[in-house]
Amino acid sequence: VRDAHVVTTVSELEKEQFLKHGASTVHVLGHIIEPTPTPAPFEERKDILFIGSILFDPSPNGDAVRYFVNHILPLVRQKVDCEFYIVGPNHIKSIWDMESESVHVIGQVEDLTPYYNRSRLFVVPTRFSAGIPLKLLEAAAHGLPAVVTPLTTLQLGWQEDRDLLVGHNP
Repeated sequence: VRDAHVVTTVSELEKEQFLKHGASTVHVLGHIIEPTPTPAPFEERKDILFIGSILFDPSPNGDAVRYFVNHILPLVRQKVDCEFYIVGPNHIKSIWDMESESVHVIGQVEDLTPYYNRSRLFVVPTRFSAGIPLKLLEAAAHGLPAVVTPLTTLQLGWQEDRDLLVGHNP
């Protein structure tokens, strides 16, 4: 990177890493997403939504969904009547096999609006990844509050208890 005239990154966290390793000029390319809240009032929503591609195994999204279904969802369902929707391209049989009365593996859809509209909460239970979670930016633009892992907060630079909630453990 020392030979590059300019480095463009997707987050402040990545910018800091490039500067630390010798880049002289680093710019952050932001992401602009227009707010498009869905019409259902919050009180009419009850479900939890995850959106992401699960194309290979192991993968950050595959691990995140398994972690949520196996360790977090049972605790949530002890207190809240809800269902969990996993939406996005999925090539992993073991994820499809998670389908149950309370877990719905949808696959890829053309229009995410009905899922945003029925969901009360968006989750990003990612425990390892890089870059920024665009799916969270889109969910926020659709008006969904989110609970994420500490990693996701770090990736975005958002503030805990102001921009989103952070689950430090299941």
